[in-house]
Amino acid sequence: TGGTERVVIDSNGLTITSGSLIAGDIVADASGDITLDAGGGDWRYKDDGTTIATWSNVSGTYQVKVNTQDADFKIIGDDGGSEVTALTLDMSDAGAATFNSTLAAAETTITTTGTSTALQVISTDAGASASPILDLYRNSSSAADGDILGLIKFTGNSGGSGAHTYGQIRMENNGVTDGQEQGKMIFDISMPDGDLSPAFHIGRTEIAVNEDSEDLNFRVESNNNAHMLFVDGGNDRVGVGTGT
Repeated sequence: TGGTERVVIDSNGLTITSGSLIAGDIVADASGDITLDAGGGDWRYKDDGTTIATWSNVSGTYQVKVNTQDADFKIIGDDGGSEVTALTLDMSDAGAATFNSTLAAAETTITTTGTSTALQVISTDAGASASPILDLYRNSSSAADGDILGLIKFTGNSGGSGAHTYGQIRMENNGVTDGQEQGKMIFDISMPDGDLSPAFHIGRTEIAVNEDSEDLNFRVESNNNAHMLFVDGGNDRVGVGTGT
């Protein structure tokens, strides 16, 4: 180029040196593929001598590292001509992930080893409207009466048979006609035989307790009486102010 730039290839590899900064860009253009093969397993991206990021092969695991302290890692794309930041990993907050839009997954498992909150939905809205909102949406193209729209399970290990569902909350579709939609919320509990039974449900026309006729009592307690109202499920009796 008429300057002091030179290319050196020796046992240390390929080095491009210059007495001053090379003006403009360096373009690597090939009619085929471009392969970067680092026997040491690392490929470093630097800016003015400072390592910004490192791509590495660590024991067969592909690793991308942001080397600058507290610098975010972003994935940016083009959505219909507009730039969007699809994902931001906040390294100043232990790598907290912020997705710009919907997160879609076939199945998602959140595992924690302690008793801290495993899932928290936060809204910073300062208005009076409800927020945050947790929406269980069954997007069925053939909705019908009796469909279960959502299910929340409470599961734990039993003495010897492994995982067991001790209770659950179901939402049932009881009417899909437009303008006449109806629903029923059902609370199931595990009975002594291990089966789940609907202990309580709330519907449009009734609120029912013990719909499956289990040996299950119903008790209303007042300030001074533990059996202000008592329904004895096993003996088919109703007591007021008494449990017998």
